[in-house]
Amino acid sequence: WVCAFANRQHALNSEIGSDPLKSSFYKAMLLAEGILLHVDSEACVFDRIWCCFEIYVSLTRPELALDIVAWRDDGSSRRPVLLSEDTLPDESTRTQVLREEAFPIAMLQRGLRTRLQDGHATVQHDRRVILDYIAGSVDQANASLHGLLARVAWRPALMRGLVEDFDQDQPGTLSLARVLHDDVMNPRLHLNLSFLDVVNRLALQAVCEGFPANLTDLKLAFQSCVHVDDDGFELLSVHLPTGLKVFHLDCIGCQGITNHGLALLAKGLPRGLAELTLNFDGCESISEEGIRAMTRALPRTVKKFRGTFHGTPANCGFASLHELRVYAAGNKRMLQLYKNLM
Repeated sequence: WVCAFANRQHALNSEIGSDPLKSSFYKAMLLAEGILLHVDSEACVFDRIWCCFEIYVSLTRPELALDIVAWRDDGSSRRPVLLSEDTLPDESTRTQVLREEAFPIAMLQRGLRTRLQDGHATVQHDRRVILDYIAGSVDQANASLHGLLARVAWRPALMRGLVEDFDQDQPGTLSLARVLHDDVMNPRLHLNLSFLDVVNRLALQAVCEGFPANLTDLKLAFQSCVHVDDDGFELLSVHLPTGLKVFHLDCIGCQGITNHGLALLAKGLPRGLAELTLNFDGCESISEEGIRAMTRALPRTVKKFRGTFHGTPANCGFASLHELRVYAAGNKRMLQLYKNLM
């Protein structure tokens, strides 16, 4: 559905009407699976009230995906860069991360400054009725938009040292950690910082400061981050949100993590955690002793567990909590028999 083709441009009053919920815009969004926001070179999309209305609707309806595309100028050519809530078909998470790194920083800065209620309209009546409609929860929608952009901006900002000061034209006014923390209506945070040498304790501290208070689903990826170590895990363990229910942690190839760090993490897991996935393949300082200590410290509320420790001295993997407990009890023969039966 494309507005310019679907609406009669010379009879917009009859097409749109006075109630945004009866407009063709809204009806189309009710039928759509998601919204593709095309940001022009001047980012005017953030200034138009009907565009702001569409952004608002997508942010307040969780079933609607919001993807954003902009043009990147590569000297003699221009190419589109897409920000998507999920990976594309046949796309790996790493490929998605590399794709989104190319999104123009200036567009993200503009979006992070956007207030949906400041949108303009050619017809002032349209602006008034839309503002009346979004007035009750516009702050929430603004926080959701900013949180979405902060998540996308985090990786390229970290590479440039801009996480805590994202807008160099206005120093000290735009912290991605603060923006993310203020997105209190979003219960899910997935952040992939894999393959970055700049991920250290200070970078992990910024991530922890960005955790919204009501977070229930957290996925962090630090694959091959050479400076992620036990000190960083200690910091992470004391900052995990207390309401967390689902936690996925990917630390494949992080050589700085030892048995001590694994035990610290387990002890810091929220007491209400229900689902835990850990990937520590290639972490050469994690042994059977560390896995047993982790198992003893797991919250009793954990019901679903998956873990991989291949390429470690333990060299094992677990598809369930039962397998982990059998292993921790020292009965490897029973574990192998159980796996064969499954």
